[in-house]
Amino acid sequence: MESRGEKTLKAASEGFKYFFLLNLFSKMLTFGANTMVVRYTSPTEMGVKLNMELACNAILFFSREALRTAALRLEVGNSVTPETGKDNLIYTINAGWISFLVTCVLVAGVYTIGLPFLLGKSEWADISEELSIPGVLGLHLLGCVLESLAEPLYMATQNIYAVNKIRVNMDVSGLVVKTLTTVGLVMFGYPSLLAIALAQCEYGIVAIVWYYGWYSFSKQKFSLFPKFHKNTFLPKSVRGVINQLYLESIMRLILTEGEKILLSSVTALAAQGVYEVVANLGSIVVRILFKFLEETSLVVWTKLMNADGLVQAETLLKLLLRLLTIIGLVFACWGPAYSQTLLFILYGTRWVGEASGLMSIYCVYVSLMGVNGVCEAFYRSAATGSKLQLLWKMQAVFSGLFVVLALSLAQTMPSSVGIHCVVASSAVVMVLRIAFCLRFASATLPSFTPSACLPSHSITLFALGSLVVTTVSQSILLPSNTHFSLQNMGLHVGLGAGLGLVFIYLVYKKERAVLMEVRRLLGK
Repeated sequence: MESRGEKTLKAASEGFKYFFLLNLFSKMLTFGANTMVVRYTSPTEMGVKLNMELACNAILFFSREALRTAALRLEVGNSVTPETGKDNLIYTINAGWISFLVTCVLVAGVYTIGLPFLLGKSEWADISEELSIPGVLGLHLLGCVLESLAEPLYMATQNIYAVNKIRVNMDVSGLVVKTLTTVGLVMFGYPSLLAIALAQCEYGIVAIVWYYGWYSFSKQKFSLFPKFHKNTFLPKSVRGVINQLYLESIMRLILTEGEKILLSSVTALAAQGVYEVVANLGSIVVRILFKFLEETSLVVWTKLMNADGLVQAETLLKLLLRLLTIIGLVFACWGPAYSQTLLFILYGTRWVGEASGLMSIYCVYVSLMGVNGVCEAFYRSAATGSKLQLLWKMQAVFSGLFVVLALSLAQTMPSSVGIHCVVASSAVVMVLRIAFCLRFASATLPSFTPSACLPSHSITLFALGSLVVTTVSQSILLPSNTHFSLQNMGLHVGLGAGLGLVFIYLVYKKERAVLMEVRRLLGK
């Protein structure tokens, strides 16, 4: 008979296969559409887009991240008794409406306080003569409110099901609608910023339709309205960690969006636009794979800790970290030499000169993002009380270190490499965050050692050797950022592909046990 921990892992593995394929399809679609939009958008307009999305991401992150994590501790689908499950579902709905209220307050504050500040800057004032910045910002913020209206049902479905397929279906549908709207409006001559803002509102509408549509036809019937239950709005177990989680959310927001916040303060809009293009391109695997690995593992580890599944939790952590380290080697060792080629193929020579150097650094940064996301997901799911408070304190330290390091480098280095300094600083801080979380994992899981998560030495050495070979190849075959020989480009790409095939063979030969464990887990 399967234990609760084994049932949780089984549900998570089946769900992950399902939404990974759907998410892969939707992200490939949006990637192709964004490539078309970038060709019709100037670097300055991309900088405006970065700032608008930064405001929306900050609002949604702060309003729901802490409450989502706290609500996961309320057992609904796997509760010991049905009565407890009903009580916790009421509290989960209450948490969702708190998130909606916080979103509305933040939206009002950003529009009334932030808008005059933006229009007071010369760059923004010049843009506002051609396009209504208040209107575009208002549409973006309206999209936040619409998306947040679905938060009560998002939290409910996340707790009812081990893996939230409803959320995945909504994400896929919303992204498809958002993508088609953006591309269609741009192709019909609408300003790209207006098209993106309208598409953001449509995404929120799709979220409402999906979740409330599910509720209307589902056999799961419960009240959608917030209410006091058993003389409380939220149980003590949730209230006890919400403040700590909110403080942690602020720190995580700074660490997640710190580069954009700093860039918007110290660089011109055009430079921010270059960063936006590179970040979107460089983080496509983060959005396709890493983000869902982090979110899925957070849910699974939370459930396993409640079910005393330490053995399964440790197995999952080791497996994920080993896989992510191998994937990270591909980014760090092949990415720098092929950033220039990829930018030329996607966007032409317009973006190659300014973006290729930044893209090379970002590839190394991406290799760290996946590992850090899973490490912090484990910490947040396993830690309680004083450990969560320690995480917040360390996040504050990391945030301060990032700001000091980035500003110091930006002031001492030439202005042309200011963006590079910000990304490099983020990478250094990311390494420290990973080390901190691994130390916690070693203390929590008796037999866990970070060295067990590393690939074999031969794989690592071959990847580093490939980095040297491909870098030399680029300097010889493609020395210019403006003139490209298709023949030389073909030779350069062929060399990298050949080395990649050898790398895949080594991974299969040396890490066969890991691959078999992945197959066993997904086929369980």
